[in-house]
Amino acid sequence: TVPQVPELLGGNVDKARIRFNLTDVLIQVNAGVQALEEKNYDKALDAFTEAEAKDPSYVDIYTGRAQAHYFKAKTVSSHYEQAIRDCQHALKLDPRSAAAYSFLAQVIASKARLLASPEERVKEFQLALVNHDCEIQLDPQWAPAFNARGVTQAIRGQYALAIKDYTEAIRLDPRLRFPYENRGFAYSTQKDH
Repeated sequence: TVPQVPELLGGNVDKARIRFNLTDVLIQVNAGVQALEEKNYDKALDAFTEAEAKDPSYVDIYTGRAQAHYFKAKTVSSHYEQAIRDCQHALKLDPRSAAAYSFLAQVIASKARLLASPEERVKEFQLALVNHDCEIQLDPQWAPAFNARGVTQAIRGQYALAIKDYTEAIRLDPRLRFPYENRGFAYSTQKDH
């Protein structure tokens, strides 16, 4: 007779369920990532939500779904709040998730651009910067984090701070194109250059 999966795992049915559950979750997360790459954000949302139903403790579900919500928010702004909630949930599961801080900062900064009140925009951009700072504290060698914080600084009109971040991104990884472009734009936009 063919041995059953629990027998192959030493007779532990719970271990078998956990392994199959994790495999199912990873299949759904990979389907979500593939859908993101295809720019099929509804399909990505469905895949990440299905993964969450199988195991709500897997952090990548929430960072992936936050990305899908972020891209959907470009046309339906209510998705910004959903993206923020997913990032916050990811951080509850793993407070050291640099990816969650990164996405959260990006979503908050993008949402801030839409706010009518200058005071609210300032407050939201400050919150985005706090999340960029957390990401950088967790991974101080990650050049894209400095570039992203520089973008937020530039949006706020803080070009000197943006240039400093772009320069650090270039120092950390001189192969990246965007920090050079962003720094050039910041230099050209500065009023006192």
